Amino acid sequence: MRLTKLQKIQTITQQNRHQQFKRTWVTTLVLLGCSIGIGTGLWTLPATAATVNPPTTTLQTAAATSTGASGPRSPVSGTPRSVSVASAPASLADSVTPTSTVSSAAAAPTSSSSATSRASVGFTAPTIVVTAPGSSFGTTPVSAAPDSQTSSVASTASATSTTSAATSTASQVQAAASIAALPDSTVVTFGDAGIQAAVAGDLGVTGPVTLGAIRNFSGPFLNIGTTKPLAVTGTLAGMQYLQALPASATIQFWTTYAKPNVDLTPLENDEFSQLSLQMYDMAQANLQPLTLIDPSAITSLQLVGSITGDMRDYQNNADGMTNAQLAELGPWLTNIDNTSIGANLNFNLSNNSLTDFSPLSGFANDALFVALGQRVNDAAKPVNLVVGQPAVFTALPLVGMNGESLTSHYQATLSGSPTQSSLAVHPAEPDLTSLGNGRFQIATAYPTIPNANWFAYGLRGYYDFTSADQFATNFIQLTYPSGVNFQYDVMVYQPANWLPAPELNVRYVDATTQQAIQPANLIRGTTIGSTYDLAPQTKIAGYVFDPQQSSPTTGTYTQDPQALTLTFSRQPAGGITVSYETTAGQKLAPDTVLSGTVGQPYQSQPLTITGYTYQRVATTSLPASGTLPLAAGTVTYLYTANQLTRIVRYVDVTTNQVLTVDQVTGPYMGTTTLDVTPTITKYTAAGYRVVTNGVPAAAAFDDPAPTVTYQVALAHQLKTLTATTPNLPANVVLTAQATRTIRYQSTDGTALVAPTVQTVAFTRQAVRDQVTGNVTYGSWVVGSPSNFMAVTSPDIRGYRADRAVVPASEPLNMPTVMPDVTVTYTVVVPATSAGSAVAPETSAAMSAVNPATSSAGSAAPVSTSAISTAPSTAATGVPSPNMSTTSTLSGTTPQSVAASAGQAATSESQSQRQVQATVPINYQRGAVRPAVSQHTNQTKSNTTAPLQRRPKVGKPARRALTRATGLPQTGEHPTVTALIGVLMLALITVLAHVKRSWKRIF
Repeated sequence: MRLTKLQKIQTITQQNRHQQFKRTWVTTLVLLGCSIGIGTGLWTLPATAATVNPPTTTLQTAAATSTGASGPRSPVSGTPRSVSVASAPASLADSVTPTSTVSSAAAAPTSSSSATSRASVGFTAPTIVVTAPGSSFGTTPVSAAPDSQTSSVASTASATSTTSAATSTASQVQAAASIAALPDSTVVTFGDAGIQAAVAGDLGVTGPVTLGAIRNFSGPFLNIGTTKPLAVTGTLAGMQYLQALPASATIQFWTTYAKPNVDLTPLENDEFSQLSLQMYDMAQANLQPLTLIDPSAITSLQLVGSITGDMRDYQNNADGMTNAQLAELGPWLTNIDNTSIGANLNFNLSNNSLTDFSPLSGFANDALFVALGQRVNDAAKPVNLVVGQPAVFTALPLVGMNGESLTSHYQATLSGSPTQSSLAVHPAEPDLTSLGNGRFQIATAYPTIPNANWFAYGLRGYYDFTSADQFATNFIQLTYPSGVNFQYDVMVYQPANWLPAPELNVRYVDATTQQAIQPANLIRGTTIGSTYDLAPQTKIAGYVFDPQQSSPTTGTYTQDPQALTLTFSRQPAGGITVSYETTAGQKLAPDTVLSGTVGQPYQSQPLTITGYTYQRVATTSLPASGTLPLAAGTVTYLYTANQLTRIVRYVDVTTNQVLTVDQVTGPYMGTTTLDVTPTITKYTAAGYRVVTNGVPAAAAFDDPAPTVTYQVALAHQLKTLTATTPNLPANVVLTAQATRTIRYQSTDGTALVAPTVQTVAFTRQAVRDQVTGNVTYGSWVVGSPSNFMAVTSPDIRGYRADRAVVPASEPLNMPTVMPDVTVTYTVVVPATSAGSAVAPETSAAMSAVNPATSSAGSAAPVSTSAISTAPSTAATGVPSPNMSTTSTLSGTTPQSVAASAGQAATSESQSQRQVQATVPINYQRGAVRPAVSQHTNQTKSNTTAPLQRRPKVGKPARRALTRATGLPQTGEHPTVTALIGVLMLALITVLAHVKRSWKRIF
């Protein structure tokens, strides 16, 4: 946003500098190409070309007088324009001398008007032609005289435009035809040496400029003053011959004029792409010839009221282009916008005196329209201003391009800070306050400079411009629907009547003759808004003050002086004062005075006074009617205050019922009060809260209405209850849980292990009505977890579960008791080596006996079959006690194992002994234990004693023990060879099982 504003400021600054020629890379390439082309052409010209003397015709030009409208030119690429005519008009033919030498007709301006003097630095005091009025009392204020010079010039320009309109078209056609008939050798002399040099330079000629050089110009633009605006000191005579340029070429014309008496008619038939006229006192110039210039090729137009590139004329040119001149140019400017084929169309009317842009309402295409630094002297009726006091004024209307009002955009004033004696520094510009409808207020008004008879207001523009954010306030910037970007600022100077203090002009007249009794009196106050009292001015000997025919004797001082008249009558009678009072003596209305001569009848009437009722005339009073006595008297009307009723309704807005109605009575303007605090306290203690209290805190009886009803709105208090709220009522339930029970049983319904009970917690809130005690519950909110988690069925030796995992439930949304889940276990019967089966109970009984200890606590012989039938610990995840990767028990040597095996079962088959040597290994939860063999033995016969205690479960040995039966146990560390041996042992075991299964099948 800030970058955008800075770019806008840069755009306006470039427009204000009036620097048109912008060297972009495209321009550089074009200039380079043109330079190469011109250089090549000059290099190839024959050396004798410079010595040829062609027949010449010299044009001794004066200011052209044609004001006709030019017809459209047909664009013929690369060929000069030509018009076939029989003869030239006499006025032009007289100026043609076929063989005469070139002479310049640069006439000096003859206008008596002179350029306004511009200060080089600081602030330039404006010059406003205003007859400063004296006091507005006893004299007639003289309104500001209009700028007669501007008016006369404007009227002259209007008259010139009117008289020339009838003949302009014919004159232009004849002039164009005459120029077309002239030979190429015709020498053209321009009325200004600067223009002469610029044209010759751009045509590339070093001698006289001829029509042939103009007609054969090969460039796209003929540049005059493009690098720096050309200061024209002569006339524009000769510019009319540039209409002979080829149709493909246009003129870029940038010039300045120190005086406004330039004749613009030579520009009428020329075709411009860029036209810039910077002119002092443009209000005095005749701009009508510009309307006869072809608008279709113009892409840049500047009509600027300054010839400097600095800020000297910014908001300081009171004689710039006027609204009347803009209205005259409006159709032409609109045609430029509507018909121009160029891109980046822009208009610059800065440093002029414009406030009404409605003549440009026909703009329909994208364009940049800049009118910055405007200065207007508004010759309106002077505004009365009091030094150092607030000042209100009606501003000069500002009108936009669509006819809309822009008056509300006025921003600041030059007349709002203490008067400064030096003009070297630009005055401060405090803000204005908009009052609406075009009215503004200056907080404290001061003359900008000593003895000023004006005040100024407008937009700050570039003054005090320090931040890009000020762009939106210091300027008016609008983008219209047509795409026109309008940028504007102005400073308006208006006549002012500066007063040292607010004033009253008091006149004293006779009621009968209306003649002055004594000279008028000028009374000055202190500040605007302060009060005055003229009671002392009503005492004149021999007269009685007549308030009925007089201005009010009290009031406030205002910005404008006030003319007051006090009327007096001769005193034949004392007069009667009519008073309106209460029985307690309180005055209810201003007194009325009845005057006249003695014996003159009088009639008084009681007044209708709001809130009071007339009762009677006081006993000490004169009668209400009668004749005037010599001595002054009083008629007193007595009133009593009306009795008023005030009703207070206490409403339960929860149930929409009226709880209580209180009624209080009291006199109008009495001291009776309405105290609702006790009643409200009672209801709040009962559980209510106050929603609104419409009862006024005081002055309930200051309203004269007989009956007024007030309302106190009460609502039930609602208390939110949570599970953590202390002292919850017994009947309030805010927590609950959902339950799922998983039971583990055999096929006959016998419970095998304790059931698993899962719960999910729920909470909720409740709201309790503190008045009724009713409780309203909220929805249940599930805790975490929000569902029953999945449960793995436990392993039970000898059984197989019908499901390995009880799945998780869906998330729950309310507490409920779920149906029990039953996991059914089926008995698993393992096969023996002889094909018989051992019941699960036997296996369980065997697992309950410690195979390593006897009833006496000593080591008992353990058979190989006992080892093979040791229970698995997979269900609990605890490794079998004292088990290693071999089939021997921890703490027993291989020899003892073999011996006990022989004592326990001498009939053990070779296959059983083979199983002892090849016990498969199970790995479960990081523990190593022997797998259960499919072979079982006669455990009961081998058991020598019942189980005395459960064996202590220990971790499996971390060392691998040597399997050899004839060798003692060794603590060898695992090696790669040992690992390979273990893997081969496992593979042999698997192959043995496969072989065994294969035999069963076949």
